Amino acid sequence: MKKIFTFYILFFGVLFSYAQDLYLVKLKPKENTANYFANPLQMLSQRALDRRTKYNIQLDEKDIPISTTRIQEIKKLNLVYVGQTKWLNTIMVEITNPSIVTTLTNLSFVESVKTMVRNSSGATFQKKEPKWTDLNFKKADYNYGYAEEFINQINLKALHQAGFIGKGVFVGVIDAGFPGVNTISAFAKLRSENRIFDTYDFVEKKQNVDGADSHGQWCCLQWLPKLMIIM
Repeated sequence: MKKIFTFYILFFGVLFSYAQDLYLVKLKPKENTANYFANPLQMLSQRALDRRTKYNIQLDEKDIPISTTRIQEIKKLNLVYVGQTKWLNTIMVEITNPSIVTTLTNLSFVESVKTMVRNSSGATFQKKEPKWTDLNFKKADYNYGYAEEFINQINLKALHQAGFIGKGVFVGVIDAGFPGVNTISAFAKLRSENRIFDTYDFVEKKQNVDGADSHGQWCCLQWLPKLMIIM
């Protein structure tokens, strides 16, 4: 019995030591930035550029995509490539063999490699005031009807009074699944007006978002009709 117990300890110990951990690979400053700034359509759509002009938002290095050469160099290693974010200039990977962390760190274009497994028990949080408290509000009254409770919950009135009412704005909904959005009558208006711009499943790497879960569908069913009242 003692030998069997010892075997299980060793077995699960080996499994634990080879478990995959998520790591964030922070990259050094991007390359070829001058070319992108001279040809912004290589990194942003015309719609995005027009929005930047409207709100006087300057282009910066966060807009530049991560070099495909850097991504390919990382993919060559014995790891699982999960994804990347150009805004943070960071790549996420899954690593089984700890020695790969050293290999990653030694790449010339890598700034740091950090595990996402953290002990946050000592973390402290400071409540901050909403960013829009200093806006110069315009006098505007809206009849929200049944949506007023929802509007108050997330403090939207301040934005509406400042002139931000959602007109002409893309809304990205990230959730666990949206079954029936392409067939349910509640979404007929969105479909007929081509207001569903695009869909993508970041887990399964596909366009179809019908599966997995219905939470996203329920959120849209409950809140989108109310949001549309003020749009």
